[in-house]
Amino acid sequence: MKYAIMRSLALLLMMSSSQSVLASTSSGWIKVSEPLLYGIWGNSNDGGATFSRFDEYLKDGTFRVWGSLPEGGDYEAEGVYVNLYDNGQKKSCARYTKVSEEISHLVDHSFCVIIMSINERQFSFKDSDSGKVSVTYRMPQ
Repeated sequence: MKYAIMRSLALLLMMSSSQSVLASTSSGWIKVSEPLLYGIWGNSNDGGATFSRFDEYLKDGTFRVWGSLPEGGDYEAEGVYVNLYDNGQKKSCARYTKVSEEISHLVDHSFCVIIMSINERQFSFKDSDSGKVSVTYRMPQ
């Protein structure tokens, strides 16, 4: 599993916010499109009644996040992402490229999540490292 994550992270290191990366089937992963991901998703601890964090995924392979920290204060970040199939699992891998001071330790941090399910209303994913499952909710446009 570590090898698969390293391949995914290597892909992210090749990415820039304005470039598209073509997949290599010989590497074991295939870049895929996930149109349902585009838009703004809200993170909620109460089933979608209230939101403390937001993620926006754009068609050009960039994303931004913003919200409130549990210990107080607000944050913002931007980065690049790619959706791919790797060893039979659909994943979304991302790298932060710009972060606010409150989360400055995350600049250049890369991570992958396994896409469990996605539809017009909910996006369910599992952290590749911790195994924690999260659900986000599409925000009205």
